[in-house]
Amino acid sequence: PAHSGGWLQILVALNLLLAFFNMLPIPPLDGGQILTSWLERTHRDWANWLRQYGIFLFILAFPIIGIVLRPIYGMAGAWTTFAVGLVGG
Repeated sequence: PAHSGGWLQILVALNLLLAFFNMLPIPPLDGGQILTSWLERTHRDWANWLRQYGIFLFILAFPIIGIVLRPIYGMAGAWTTFAVGLVGG
């Protein structure tokens, strides 16, 4: 029981990171699907470009994504520590 808070913190942080990561507006991810369907209405040529070259954008943006998601990992850790403290862990 003493170590369960650490594992819980890791699991919650990982879950939140994956959720935010998946919603990034880059076409291989779900956020990219939302972006291209939104662009489809007004800028069809941009939407087609993103569908065709979005994976390359994803590869180029990958190092930056880690920097952007780092604060979210910290917030998830703080929230989980708080929640485990409330439960009495």
